[in-house]
Amino acid sequence: MSSPLAGELRIRITSSPDPASFATGSDLLDERGMPWRYPLYKMVCRPDWSDFVTLLLQDGLVSQRTLDLVTAAVPTSFFRTSATHTQVQGAPSSDARHPSLSPSNPVLSAFGQEFPFRYNPELSFCGVFASPSTIFTHRMRHITTFWVLREGKRFQYFPFTGSAVCCFERSMLPEHAGKRIVVIRVKRFIDIDPIRPVPPPRGANGRAHLVEQLRPREGELLKVATRNRVQPWAADVDKVWKESAADGGTIPWKALRVLFENEELYGSPHTS
Repeated sequence: MSSPLAGELRIRITSSPDPASFATGSDLLDERGMPWRYPLYKMVCRPDWSDFVTLLLQDGLVSQRTLDLVTAAVPTSFFRTSATHTQVQGAPSSDARHPSLSPSNPVLSAFGQEFPFRYNPELSFCGVFASPSTIFTHRMRHITTFWVLREGKRFQYFPFTGSAVCCFERSMLPEHAGKRIVVIRVKRFIDIDPIRPVPPPRGANGRAHLVEQLRPREGELLKVATRNRVQPWAADVDKVWKESAADGGTIPWKALRVLFENEELYGSPHTS
């Protein structure tokens, strides 16, 4: 089981029109080799999908209660979140009730679910996290960057470009014992956008030892450079960032809490 807000439409390729062939068919894949999907919450948001939603209801594929939950979680008048943010390395942004309607954004509700991750200077990840009653858009930028010096000035350097299929996991690293910490595992590379090195800025100290350690490897945890050392990217979902003495701080990885909360409610999809 999973959050009802995580429902999605997929297209099945079968050997014949006979419904009995469904079980032996396969999902239609997109150009990245991932299942093509269209989330339920987007169908509810868009008037041009209303007839299809009615059909799902009539066929018993979704319940009225589920549609009510989705409607409460996402305003039907909402079409796209347009806010942009300048952020520190790896810093996220999250918007409850205002998920993006971009068709490329995965809906995640459990550890181990795959998503595309982009090594680039812009947006590395944008996904929608579905709890039992709320959905969040969550973005991450500048995760794989570090600073280099050129003529005494600091520049952000992105040592690799390309795309990979990744997943979030509960950290099992010894140093994270007793804490709710999320890590990212690189599952496989995407053939149409292979991982390739990016030369450092001309005249800059490229810190080659960091570059080689940061090189993505299939099956391993995604790594970042922090204070001249390389370590797995990790997000403590209970950590509070104190922005000033006047406020109570923020919880930058709040959206990732959904993965722990859903695991308690629905169990792990890999063991249930």
